[in-house]
Amino acid sequence: MRAVWNTLRSTYLTIIIAVLVCINTIWGSLIVVANGEYFSAVGHKMLMAWLFSSDAYGNLSLTLWIYILFVLVTIFAINGIVCTIDKLYKIYFKSLPWRAFVPQVVHIGFLIAMLGHLIGATSGFKSMNNVVLEGEGAYIEKAQLTVRLDNLEQTFAPSGRPLSMVTDLTIEKATAGGDILKISGRISPNSPFIYKGTALYSESGGEFPTGLQLSVGGGGVKDVPFKGDFSADGINFRLGRLYPDLAVSPDGSFYSRSTEYRNPYQEVIALGATKAKGLLSLSRVGNSVDLGGRAVRLEGILFKDYVVMSAIKDSGIWFIGIGSFILVFGILFIMILNPERGELLRADHQGH
Repeated sequence: MRAVWNTLRSTYLTIIIAVLVCINTIWGSLIVVANGEYFSAVGHKMLMAWLFSSDAYGNLSLTLWIYILFVLVTIFAINGIVCTIDKLYKIYFKSLPWRAFVPQVVHIGFLIAMLGHLIGATSGFKSMNNVVLEGEGAYIEKAQLTVRLDNLEQTFAPSGRPLSMVTDLTIEKATAGGDILKISGRISPNSPFIYKGTALYSESGGEFPTGLQLSVGGGGVKDVPFKGDFSADGINFRLGRLYPDLAVSPDGSFYSRSTEYRNPYQEVIALGATKAKGLLSLSRVGNSVDLGGRAVRLEGILFKDYVVMSAIKDSGIWFIGIGSFILVFGILFIMILNPERGELLRADHQGH
């Protein structure tokens, strides 16, 4: 048992594991670069749950390095725990100088931060690709929050590349008393909005078509949402199916070749006794379709700002923060006590 303990507290084990971790992560980095699409999807999942899923262990040619890294880091953590316990035991029972405790502060901070990463990988949640329209609320089930987009500000480079995005939002959450709690906040680059440990991030944003501006027989312009009804010139109309990329099958029926807006057409239906329907081209303003002798004309397209949001709760973030603070404090304390040099000392046969 003593031999096992000495092996686990060995500095040589620390060095060997550190070298193996470096080699393994270099191997893993090459795999990630070559399979970016696969690993970008992994980033949207909780690590530990994913490691025990068929998606991970069913693709060992891509994921084996992660399992190896997990084993190596576990051994590294055990090595750090045993080293720290061993040193604290000697400081207390063998009356080592108090300065011997300072390096252990670094070890303790590092171990607390590692514990935080483990907690974050096993608990919490990630909810990605939540689309929120301006003025409307989207319910994020995992966070049990309703998020409403109040305003979206974007800046672009001359090339059209987005430079920055600022999102003003309001979250709504039902309280135990049945009331609705509303809190407004802002998301900016590298600055998420955080509510009770849940961080909201803006992934992307833009404009989303929500309806059409139409006129009938030269009358007034009406704002009509997609699949909505409207009345004009004594007739009730309805917007039917939208075809982003209209095509005609051999049997004469209509379908959309893709979801891209390459050849967009909107089905317009005249209700009541007229019972006429036709396809209105959305390729340019001014196009029209005749329904029962009345021309339905496209006057414009309605847009709303939208933002794609992610909600992430990392239950171990406080451990990571506290551990990192302790680690940095320990390093600074070592530099103050011994500002001229720092060195690794080989333990003698008595373990000192």
